[in-house]
Amino acid sequence: MSWGTADKAGSGQRAGGRGLVERLLERAAHLEPEDRRLVEQVLDAGESLRNLAARHRVPPRNLQRRYRNTLRRLASPEFIFIARFADRLPPRHRRAAQLIYLRGFSQRRTADAAGLSLHEVRQAVRAVQTLARL
Repeated sequence: MSWGTADKAGSGQRAGGRGLVERLLERAAHLEPEDRRLVEQVLDAGESLRNLAARHRVPPRNLQRRYRNTLRRLASPEFIFIARFADRLPPRHRRAAQLIYLRGFSQRRTADAAGLSLHEVRQAVRAVQTLARL
């Protein structure tokens, strides 16, 4: 598995080359099924977001936003770190980090879902950001 370093696919720069696409598709295995299908349909099958939006009867802007945010998460050093090393984190930090970086939850929604305080969630985010950039 060649996870590599953080990529710039979600930061407005166009994905450059098949290597980047392959890494993103590999990482997509850690996403929720709905997000994984979206990434695979666009990157692997070549579907357009506009066609997917029409097929699923959702506004194109909503789907574009979701796709862009998902790519941003996939390319982030935090996503890569959590996908590879989540088992090395304390259980409370692990749960918060997985909800935020793998599932795309907000910090507040993570606190509610994990039964943590917002302060604990922020501590987990800071820890993951620090570790991911080492």
